[in-house]
Amino acid sequence: YGKIIFFDISAEWCAPCKLLAKETEETQHDYESQGFMYITMIAEDNNTAPPETDVLVRWAEEAGILSAPVVGPSADLRSTLHPINTPYPRLMLIDRNMKIINGDIQPQNDATIRAAIEAAL
Repeated sequence: YGKIIFFDISAEWCAPCKLLAKETEETQHDYESQGFMYITMIAEDNNTAPPETDVLVRWAEEAGILSAPVVGPSADLRSTLHPINTPYPRLMLIDRNMKIINGDIQPQNDATIRAAIEAAL
């Protein structure tokens, strides 16, 4: 609460998700002083199952994510994600009052993401 949150729902098997993850640390670093947080949730492992901790750790290490959280879904949250209406990654921006202000950021690239973040800040 009180921060602009970029929420990235990705899957371990998703190639576009992996490419996007490489920008996570730099984006977090560039905006964190303005009250920003980048959170990645890995919804599925390579077998489309909920990820174990080792999957989350490997994701963060391979993407070079040091300061932004990488989490897995709780059982309750996972049930609300499926069926997901958009393919992975699903990108959303949440305002300082925890309201979704952009629930489907498109196109899914660094320039569009940064433009949405800057508009929210």
